[in-house]
Amino acid sequence: MKIASILAAAVMQLAALAAAATPLTHNASDLWWDPNESGWGLNVIHQGDTLFATLFVYAPDGRPTWYSASNLVTSGDGAAHDRPLVFTGALVESTGPAFGSPFNPGTVTRRTVGTMTFEMLDTNAASLRYSVDGVNVTKNLQRFTFRRIDLSGDYVGYQSQPASSAGAAVTDEMTISIRQSGSAFTMTTQGSASGSCSYTGTLTPEGQLAHVGGSYSCADGRSGNFTMTDADVTKAGFTARFKGNRISSSTSHGRMGGARTSATIRGDGWRTDLWWVPSESGWGINVIEQGDILFATIFTYDAQGRAKWYSASSLAFTGRGQAVDSTGIYAGAVYESTGPFFGTAFNPAAVTRREVGTMSLDVFGNRTGFADLSIGGATLTRKELDRYTFRANDLSGTYTGHVHAMNNSRNVPTGATTITIAGNTITTQAAGGNCTFTITNSAVMQYGRQLVPGGTFSCSNATTGQFFWYDVDVSFSGFTAHYTIDGYLVGNIVGVRSGPF
Repeated sequence: MKIASILAAAVMQLAALAAAATPLTHNASDLWWDPNESGWGLNVIHQGDTLFATLFVYAPDGRPTWYSASNLVTSGDGAAHDRPLVFTGALVESTGPAFGSPFNPGTVTRRTVGTMTFEMLDTNAASLRYSVDGVNVTKNLQRFTFRRIDLSGDYVGYQSQPASSAGAAVTDEMTISIRQSGSAFTMTTQGSASGSCSYTGTLTPEGQLAHVGGSYSCADGRSGNFTMTDADVTKAGFTARFKGNRISSSTSHGRMGGARTSATIRGDGWRTDLWWVPSESGWGINVIEQGDILFATIFTYDAQGRAKWYSASSLAFTGRGQAVDSTGIYAGAVYESTGPFFGTAFNPAAVTRREVGTMSLDVFGNRTGFADLSIGGATLTRKELDRYTFRANDLSGTYTGHVHAMNNSRNVPTGATTITIAGNTITTQAAGGNCTFTITNSAVMQYGRQLVPGGTFSCSNATTGQFFWYDVDVSFSGFTAHYTIDGYLVGNIVGVRSGPF
């Protein structure tokens, strides 16, 4: 990845951010489905307090059609205050130019047909309610798992819990080593407070996230059960909610995270986003990455201008692309589906699928991808796509963290640190010195779901310069990022959230 590609896009991307940043809560980004009704689904991209949902269903005549809810905003945690979040907004039907024809966004029409409510019941279950021209539908959904994520790697990080009625505060810096074989999960930690501990358990995939449960034992004789929930692997590390080994039963407060010290792996969810052509507003491609496979849904229009969708459910890595900083090409077959009208009882046996073409996606830099699509004789060749940014994620908060230095020629304090982020100011407090980072690009740059704050910094050891954090992945439990100084990669950084929640 070229640092220059970040700088070149700064001004353009700032204009794409919507209203003020808001904290990212339980991440809903994924492909959601009813396992008993294979053949339709809901793609969700989550930024800040807003969801962009694309509903893939079938019209009364059985043809594939889609509706979009581009501004589902959270209205709280439900009347009983027992839900992670409830999101509500308008549901829209679109018409536009046929796939493969010259795209004129001026011919796209949008009509509000009803409303949609997406209620997360927990991290892997949701209730969907929507209406289309008086037809009301209610469904129970879960994340669609098509590939198991892999947490395997070596990390430096923390387990953390603030003081509460559930127990005393815990701040335990540790090295973490995770090995995974299928669903079998093992982890060893060496903590500053907890000493040496071993964990054995089973990993259950939940879409782009994972749940791990099992038992642990420590060298000092302690033992018990543990759970990791909302486990989210990223390019730079992982974050998760954690319970066990000095963390009390209050799973809403226990956290664990690590900055990766071992080699990066494919399948870290980095490509998950809504991709579009800014000059061709009205169509796009949803990409969900799990493990080493991408699942793409293409929402476009048929020859009559009606909404129509296709799926590429198994885009596999095929090698490096043409660009110097390509992250690799993923390619596979494209399918067209037909099925029962969404307003009737769903019969998955009535769903038909046929292969109609091919797709490849080549992503490089932070925000750019090239798609090749061949569908029913119509082609798009090397179509340049951008990640679509519709709401700013917010890093604000206090974290316990760790900077893993792969190259520290700029003499920036690294290792264990306390990180405080407020507005355009980031402060870090480490044993080697304190630093203040001032974000000077007016607002934090964001490419789709990925944040890229940058600006100037100064440290108590007299080190000054320019900085960028990139591939910043914000989760309910914290954040991970790559860290550069004066254009040179320092390493990876993790922050385990200690407040606010």
